[in-house]
Amino acid sequence: MHPQTNNLAFRRFKLSDLDSFHETQLTCQLPRRHPYKQGISESASKFLEALQQSEDKCRYWALEEAVSGVFLGYCKLCRNSKDEIEIDYDLLGSAKKLGFEKVILSFLACYAFSQLKQQSVNCTANKKNGILLHALEELGFQQTAAVSSSGNETLLRYKLNKSTFIELAEQFQ
Repeated sequence: MHPQTNNLAFRRFKLSDLDSFHETQLTCQLPRRHPYKQGISESASKFLEALQQSEDKCRYWALEEAVSGVFLGYCKLCRNSKDEIEIDYDLLGSAKKLGFEKVILSFLACYAFSQLKQQSVNCTANKKNGILLHALEELGFQQTAAVSSSGNETLLRYKLNKSTFIELAEQFQ
């Protein structure tokens, strides 16, 4: 059984997801490096295997529309260079305005806190992505830094402490 809301399901990747996954990489607002070449089956198989074997450093989930099963994007938790847990996700263009940001961020934060026993999680967001910035702030993430990327974009770093997340969750019960 995979985690699921009324509209969104989180599951392991399948080979059939990888061309759509590649499409998310072409349109993302943050630099990504994933060793997968679209349409090359040998590369796809190796990439899928690498995704499933990298769970000590990164955990990936495919995101799909809960009713139809259509691939919408991916999300992941990875350790950054400071050995902190970093939240990341990307959606296909058609899914970017469906309002899944809070659900994805909440799922990843809950997983990091409950399963990985982390005390905090981090997220980097493009300053122009107002929908994500709003979701981060609603969930209790605090901005910790602003940095410039190679494309002259301003990236904002956010951090969420477990205690803040639990406190906010208790307010809604």
